[in-house]
Amino acid sequence: MGQLDLKDKKILLELDLNSRQSYSSIGKKVGLSKEVVNYRISKLIENKIISNFTAIIDFSRLGIIACRTFLSLENLDANKKEEIINYLKNIYQVGWGVTIIGRWDINFIFWGRNMSEFNSFWDKFYTKYGRYIDIKITNISDWYLFYPKAFLVSKYLDEIPFYNYYKQTENKINLDEKELKILSILARNSRTKINDISKEVDLSPTTVLSKIKSFEKDKIILSYNIGVDINKLGYSYFKLHLNIKNFDKKRYDSLIAYFNYQENIWATSHLIGGDDIELDIYIDDEKKYMEFLDNLRSKFSDIIKNYETIKYFEEFKYNLFPIKIK
Repeated sequence: MGQLDLKDKKILLELDLNSRQSYSSIGKKVGLSKEVVNYRISKLIENKIISNFTAIIDFSRLGIIACRTFLSLENLDANKKEEIINYLKNIYQVGWGVTIIGRWDINFIFWGRNMSEFNSFWDKFYTKYGRYIDIKITNISDWYLFYPKAFLVSKYLDEIPFYNYYKQTENKINLDEKELKILSILARNSRTKINDISKEVDLSPTTVLSKIKSFEKDKIILSYNIGVDINKLGYSYFKLHLNIKNFDKKRYDSLIAYFNYQENIWATSHLIGGDDIELDIYIDDEKKYMEFLDNLRSKFSDIIKNYETIKYFEEFKYNLFPIKIK
């Protein structure tokens, strides 16, 4: 597929703002018929620019934790790294994984109801591949801010759009098996039709729709967006780790607010046991990245102690709610 035109990029952004909206709704916003929108989206899927349609779910409300692990590998032969990646792909609760350029080789996230589930997975993984692991760091997600991919169409929107937020919380709720299955279906494919979900969970379409609206109202479902192959769009995926000095709440809040209006940032996060702040950045020019970094360090030199940049190479798995349901 050739270079995307402005209409394609607008379609991608609209899907990232709400991937469940109808093609007619998208068409009205981007100035195309629903038939043309359908055709263009089909081509974006066919050419693997759109990798998935997903729901962002506040899993902490369900008593679920996300354990994010970095691995630096050693003693590898030609095929061992690929074998390790394939092993992780086949672990259902490993929902996201990426290969890395730099001092780390692999980063992945394991979703579980407690640390015992992660420890059980890790014991098996380490028994099988421990001799190939040089360094391993695991931390737990504390809070995230997710931003729509405004960089897709710079200045298409009047302002940087809303963001979605979750934080580990004691305000947990109990969902039954069918409710969890609804969330799991939407996380795998947010465009799944209500009637199809109804058949899969054995509930009436009216009941399914009511439950989804309740999940949205209660901020269990934070948004519906898309996964895209950043490399095919000509972007690179950087992870910026920051550590803070001379902590001052007002300056810290100013720093977070600053990130909210940087269109190339996809997520801002804090992890327990990790660096103080982490940024996920999609950018099409490394010079622009250096300019962003220089401006950031200059503007907040009083509180940024140090930083590290790593470059993500390729996502090998993407499912943001890989929860085992009984």
